Amino acid sequence: MSGLSEMILISESKYVIQLRYDKYKKMISSFTHKKHKVQVQEIMFEKYWNEIKSLDTVVTN
Repeated sequence: MSGLSEMILISESKYVIQLRYDKYKKMISSFTHKKHKVQVQEIMFEKYWNEIKSLDTVVTN
């Protein structure tokens, strides 16, 4: 994860694994299968993915 401070993996819309570094550069991981937390992460992904796609459209035009 060089250069990254956080990574979130969503698997099968059922599980979320989060890896991040704290301020001491110690890796912290968490896992959940709680439906509401998985849904929030999916919504956040969709939001940011749509922003990236719209920026790509602006840059290529």
